[in-house]
Amino acid sequence: MKKIIFFGTPEHSSRVLSYFLKECSHEIEVVGVVTNPDKHIGRKKILTPSAVKQVALTSNIPVFTPDIFDVNLNADLQVLCADFFIIVAYGTLIPQSTIDIPMNGTFNLHFSLLPKYRGASPIQSALLAGEKESGISIFQLVKKMDAGDVYIQEKYNLRNTDTTGNISKYNKNHLEVFDDMINIGKQKLREFITDFYSFYPTPQNDKQASVCGKFQKSDGEVDLTSISKTELAKKYTAYFIWPGIFYFNEELQRVKLIELIFEVPHDVHAELLKKYRDKKFNNFSKYDMKIGDFLVFQKKKYVVLRDNSVIDNRPDSESRCDKNIEFVEIIEFQREGKKSVRV
Repeated sequence: MKKIIFFGTPEHSSRVLSYFLKECSHEIEVVGVVTNPDKHIGRKKILTPSAVKQVALTSNIPVFTPDIFDVNLNADLQVLCADFFIIVAYGTLIPQSTIDIPMNGTFNLHFSLLPKYRGASPIQSALLAGEKESGISIFQLVKKMDAGDVYIQEKYNLRNTDTTGNISKYNKNHLEVFDDMINIGKQKLREFITDFYSFYPTPQNDKQASVCGKFQKSDGEVDLTSISKTELAKKYTAYFIWPGIFYFNEELQRVKLIELIFEVPHDVHAELLKKYRDKKFNNFSKYDMKIGDFLVFQKKKYVVLRDNSVIDNRPDSESRCDKNIEFVEIIEFQREGKKSVRV
């Protein structure tokens, strides 16, 4: 039986803890949990424990919520005689004096193929960059951020597949990737903890490292008159959980694009293109249709976008071949201060 102290805070971290408690209890004993202090949540500022703390309390596991790491906390952790400290999205810097406590070491589950995307937003950053592949890494914690020796890596395909098994050119969204990676990560953590001496450390190549930071709410803003379909897809998949993507309409209202479909069938694309041409070049005098506008076809709503992979240097009003026109279906949107609307 391996003993661990689990460090984590948010909901997805609590899912890993629950997995250890419910499905690994005959192999792994969680002897303690370290999580961030309770926070005031919502408009009423209700003091709320972290998702990890809530899971730990239901299982009567000792919980530590330190504001700082000191000798007293380290003494309390040492008494528990853990073989490993396991970290999944703890969210606070851990000092070396704490890292060094467990007999076998302190290890972190990270959602990228290190040394790529060290830092706070590895999944979002990979999606935003249009990566086709990512994965999880289990590495030994050291003082330098996400730089320790790697013991396990598991690759993961970021691309969607359709019902016939064909691979799409568009990625899965952040939520889908996150769910899959957590399932992969928790199983690999179980293998690692229970069969520790079968795995060997591989040093990271710092020359190949990249770093990703936290995103801001404003990062979700898109300009439909200039963004390409490909770039919109990258932002949509990367920001699906948070902050979402949004644009400002002509009334300067913030409109959130909640659900989009990027794969438009060829026959629908042809009909939309015909409709776009009819509106744009009617009588060749009034150009009332432009990039960023919306079309309705068969009770479905589409936004007109430019495909930047096609080079056409002519002014918009002169470009009549329309090879660089693309469409994205809008399934659900929400105007600021209003309820969301499904088309």
